[in-house]
Amino acid sequence: MAKLIYAKYISRSPFSMDLQYSSDSESDPQEPLKPPPESFLLKYAETPVFRRKGTPTRRTSHISLHIPLSGEQHALLHSLVQKFWNELCRQCVLDESATLQETLFDELTETARSLHISLSYNLTFENDEKLREFISLLEEKLPLKTPLKVGFSGEIRLLPSLDRSKQFVALMVDQETRNSLRSTVELINDHVPGNRDGDNNIPYSPDLLHCTIGEVHQKDLQFSAHLQPVTLAAASIVASQGRSKTPLHQKQARREKTNAQVG
Repeated sequence: MAKLIYAKYISRSPFSMDLQYSSDSESDPQEPLKPPPESFLLKYAETPVFRRKGTPTRRTSHISLHIPLSGEQHALLHSLVQKFWNELCRQCVLDESATLQETLFDELTETARSLHISLSYNLTFENDEKLREFISLLEEKLPLKTPLKVGFSGEIRLLPSLDRSKQFVALMVDQETRNSLRSTVELINDHVPGNRDGDNNIPYSPDLLHCTIGEVHQKDLQFSAHLQPVTLAAASIVASQGRSKTPLHQKQARREKTNAQVG
């Protein structure tokens, strides 16, 4: 019979491990495992975070258009990224380690992901107050009305990440969509925080507006292919902080709509 391995709580110094392992054979008495005492659970409940007293905590955000996908749209984009990968393998010399990583599917949650069009790079603010001021300004002045149709030209291009460690498989917007989004990107650029923070706080180019549908982990690779034009619908403009996404309330757009209705 296989031996049972179990853990027993013992008292030691606070700098040593709190678990002792032993084995039971068939001749040993079988005792049910007891839960560890509350003091043990509290000790390992969370990892402490140390901050220098009096130092403000910086906040990072990212502005984008949120584009939910139907099942049919998700399947179409999946087929396009596969066609692009096949063309890339056929026409370019790739490293043996080069692989395509699709970003349309979340392996952790096993669900389809929505898309987004970045309207800025990551932006770092000195504190919560500076971030709130920035969001309030955008909500006050954003000219863009959502929901809106966004068109993609059919060009899929490799765009390098800022640190050049990988290539994004980018579904490029068409000229009409680029023109409609340009004033919004320029408004954001005009209020990018002044101090560059690594790869953060860099003005964004309207010529790079796209949706990322995959990643290729190979440096110094240039390639584009013209496949199928696509039209999708953007539901809202959002400010992201980590996994949290907050829709922006577009006061300027609402005022214009109200004035048009009154007129």
